[in-house]
Amino acid sequence: MFDYIARTQRLSDILVSGGDTYTLSSAQLRLIVQRLLEMPHIIRIRVASKGVAICPSKLIDPKDDWADALIDLARSGRKMGKSVALHTHFNHPNEITWITRLAAQRLFEEGVVVRNQTVLLNGVNNNVNTMKKLINELSSINIQPVRFISLTFSFFQALTAEVLRIPE
Repeated sequence: MFDYIARTQRLSDILVSGGDTYTLSSAQLRLIVQRLLEMPHIIRIRVASKGVAICPSKLIDPKDDWADALIDLARSGRKMGKSVALHTHFNHPNEITWITRLAAQRLFEEGVVVRNQTVLLNGVNNNVNTMKKLINELSSINIQPVRFISLTFSFFQALTAEVLRIPE
């Protein structure tokens, strides 16, 4: 895969996914992201993990160096004029706990950009009040909603109104 990415100069944005990156050791995370950073045409690297939502304590555990690896890689990327960001998946405001807040604060203080990609789930978060609360609470802990999600939600609302013929 690295050879393909290195050969394909039109690539500039890489999403490290295909399983949860939280399951990688810090050495594996460093190896993958550092190798991508070394490729001149790669300018944005997104590390995907639901882990921030389901196990935020990993990011503040002094015995676990996964967060240290991510912080170092984001710092290295910035020095190279590149972006290394963490993309996570909160789908409901109830997933945000006091531990989430501590973990998000640590990453924010260390300069790691964290973005959230919400999945619309029928009966869970497919209403305006829940989504508004989720986005507001994430924003308050410096986790940025990915822009296309809000467009998708607006589209979903418009589509629902059209299909069901209910006024918006």
